Amino acid sequence: MHRSGTSMVSRMLEAGGVGFGAPQSLAGPGADNEYGYWENLEIRRINEELLQCNGGNWRNPPASPTGDFSGNEFDALREQAVASLKLLSESATCWSMKDPRMSLLLPFWQPLLPGPSRAVLCLRHPSAVATSLDKRNKISPELAGFLWQEYTASACGSLADAEVLVVSYEGILAAPQAEAQRCARFFASFGVRLNEEAMVDAVNRRLNHAPLQSVPFSSLDPSGLELYQQLLACASDESQWSTVSPALPPRDARFNALMRESARLASELDGWVNAYEDRVQETLAGRIALQNLQNQNDQQEVQRLHLETELEAERTRMDNLQGRLEFRLGSALRRLLRR
Repeated sequence: MHRSGTSMVSRMLEAGGVGFGAPQSLAGPGADNEYGYWENLEIRRINEELLQCNGGNWRNPPASPTGDFSGNEFDALREQAVASLKLLSESATCWSMKDPRMSLLLPFWQPLLPGPSRAVLCLRHPSAVATSLDKRNKISPELAGFLWQEYTASACGSLADAEVLVVSYEGILAAPQAEAQRCARFFASFGVRLNEEAMVDAVNRRLNHAPLQSVPFSSLDPSGLELYQQLLACASDESQWSTVSPALPPRDARFNALMRESARLASELDGWVNAYEDRVQETLAGRIALQNLQNQNDQQEVQRLHLETELEAERTRMDNLQGRLEFRLGSALRRLLRR
């Protein structure tokens, strides 16, 4: 799932000797990820197109997330995916690909892999995921809980017969040495030796900004909590991967329609946010210019105040839209789970 520590784990594995591709092929750092995302840009583009072909996107997973990708309409994307995997395999002896969207799209990728599926599944407390999604994308806790369960259950179902190591984000931050050893043992089981010391050095223990005690468990569906507890037991080596029994969160036709509408509104909201930020920059530039002028007259001051009022009104309209969106999604989820 997004915001589950996948970038931190990828950085850790890359330091240990796992290849993620040439630097120019990877998404660089962002405001919410100072070290980079370790995501192959071409593979991420393919995944975004696959979600769109199935009527969804990352925050609006298709109603059938593990759909049939065998049709001719996917031939072009399959060819592009094979070419991307070939480049990856040529870049390092041991290579990996990372993209949270892969959780929903493994049925497309698994037949294209040159060997059996092996996965490192990153687990973070769903409430911490929800806090991070609220900060970055203004996604409500109810929707974040639904997305966490949809992504996680989809990945677990597709990897049921695979070799999987579950790693806990909180566990890595608390005990990086022990988790580096777990990763090294997992990779050694198929003949790859990792540099444990380099992996430990790559962990930034200041990254956890969402204390678990501050928020309750996000999922409104009991099976979400059960899935988290099963995976947590795997991450602590208290149980085997084969014991995990994932359950997708409940849906109905009305909820699917609401999800599509929410994705449309979110896209519109993003456009407004970008326009707002542009206006803020223009305002700041104008303010600096005014400060450099001598003998400012009253008319200039009136214009400045008028522009600030317009910006505040625009911000209020966006906040109201976000509030309506979160209320509708929360209400739909609660109605669905009461049935």
